[in-house]
Amino acid sequence: SAAAGFQKYLQERYGTLEKMSSAYKEEITDWSRIQPPQPYTDASMLNLSPQWVDWMAYKTDFYNRNLNRVLDGLHASAPEQKL
Repeated sequence: SAAAGFQKYLQERYGTLEKMSSAYKEEITDWSRIQPPQPYTDASMLNLSPQWVDWMAYKTDFYNRNLNRVLDGLHASAPEQKL
């Protein structure tokens, strides 16, 4: 799930709940309770909190890793083809 992937990403990024709590300026006691932030519905609600920035970084990393897997597969099946 997206939540589980986000939790793993945060564990790798921060290493400890203490470091994450410090960055988020709130006490976080359990990785499994962390949920992705809710999206905003208009520009007046723009959210630049650490939680939102981490969520956007996680999504970017997720998309890049999956795109690279697709490209690697395409290249392996047709190495002479330029991508």
